[in-house]
Amino acid sequence: MTTRDEPKLLNFDSVEIVYQVTNNIIVKRTFADDNKGIYKEYRIYDILDSMPYCPNLVQSFYRILSTNFLQYFSDDTLEQQLRQYQIRDSTNDRVIEVKCYETQSLI
Repeated sequence: MTTRDEPKLLNFDSVEIVYQVTNNIIVKRTFADDNKGIYKEYRIYDILDSMPYCPNLVQSFYRILSTNFLQYFSDDTLEQQLRQYQIRDSTNDRVIEVKCYETQSLI
């Protein structure tokens, strides 16, 4: 997807719509009558903005009213990123051992 392509619809429900507008940017817009949920989300991103950058967390780089512009990861989820460092029991999926940890500054 280039910046000239049509936005790609990623999610649509009664509360929000999410579009991918470039290879690494999505736009999330809420349609809820009260915007309490989006404002809670904004507060979380405000807290994350005040902390050192973590490459495994999605960054919100512009927030207005009921619209949030976010970094888009098309490769891995945070769960996939964490699981690569874990050895799990195949019978119950519980973590048996952690092979290594993220850099302390990222935690």
